[in-house]
Amino acid sequence: MVRSKRLSSVARLMQHREQDAARQLASCSQQLEGQRLRLDELISYKNQHLHSYQSVIEERMSSTTLHDYHHFLNHLELAIGQQRQRIEIADQEYESSKRAWEIHRCKVEAVGKVVSRYQNEEKIAESRREQLETDEHSQYKGFLDRG
Repeated sequence: MVRSKRLSSVARLMQHREQDAARQLASCSQQLEGQRLRLDELISYKNQHLHSYQSVIEERMSSTTLHDYHHFLNHLELAIGQQRQRIEIADQEYESSKRAWEIHRCKVEAVGKVVSRYQNEEKIAESRREQLETDEHSQYKGFLDRG
């Protein structure tokens, strides 16, 4: 088996690994986007309730109701902080996945170049063999024609 064909098998395997890494990258990207959307929802929800909280203060609600509302808003703020941490983790996973994909992509490109070089060398070698055979055949035919 010629070198290019042996290396082509390796190249296909590496391409599969790169495709797996690309799928993982897409998944991490979707997760990161989902976490960001969730944060936006929490912030929006908090802002809506802050507006309501101001209305409650203006209506002079009981101190228990105000305390409960304040407690609720503190829990929302805690949830927002936790969501920001989830985003940091998702962003780190995304960046790690991106680096892994880039490494696989570079390897695939490098092996592809080697395969291409081997194929070109093999074509040149085959052309030389054919030319030698043609030359030998011509010489042999010329020898027979003279004899």
